[in-house]
Amino acid sequence: MTGAMRAMPEAGLFRSDGPILLIGDSLTESWGLGRRAFFLRHGLVAHGVGGETSGQIRLRFDAALAAARPRRVHLWCGLNDIFGPDGPVTLDEIAANVAAMLDHARARGVPAWLGAVTPTRARLRASDPPPAPRIIALNRLLRRLADARGVPVIDYHTPLRTGSGGIRPALTWDGIHLNAAGTAVVEACFLARLGGAPARPSVRARAYRCRDALAAGLTRIAGSAARS
Repeated sequence: MTGAMRAMPEAGLFRSDGPILLIGDSLTESWGLGRRAFFLRHGLVAHGVGGETSGQIRLRFDAALAAARPRRVHLWCGLNDIFGPDGPVTLDEIAANVAAMLDHARARGVPAWLGAVTPTRARLRASDPPPAPRIIALNRLLRRLADARGVPVIDYHTPLRTGSGGIRPALTWDGIHLNAAGTAVVEACFLARLGGAPARPSVRARAYRCRDALAAGLTRIAGSAARS
């Protein structure tokens, strides 16, 4: 644990009725933007930033926890480290960033879930080797460090991959990001894990439900008045 982490107050971040915070890169960002109703229904908040590596996510991890005060955090990153334009990042460096974030969440009393790195068929340069072997090795490394900390891993990799380790073409629109079918696969994996941790919709989610119910009621009243 770093000195900066020790200096911060331990109490006040975890909130038993808070949201589940999903933090990551563009996969998390696009998931939250494209599936707002799903996120509201399950009390989820997305803090995804496109293009970010595990090191960049680590830099904002504490601020995201402090802002959301979640009951749980879902960390999903590493793909941009594999083929990102900022140069190669070693698997050990990625694992160190992820381990630091998991340790930070534990120090704040926030239970964590770790998402497995998804397959891809994208390469930054045509001369680059296929990314599948590195992703598979990284997921093994991440699972070991998560198991050592008692952190559940949600396996998004296996149901999305082909036999050769790339992403199934029917589940992506560009070889990296998920289309509607791919998102449905991820959501099924997420909900299977969520089933062991009952969802409690956030205050914002409940407010949206009340608003929608009120709007529906007013529509029915207006319809009845027009027919009378």
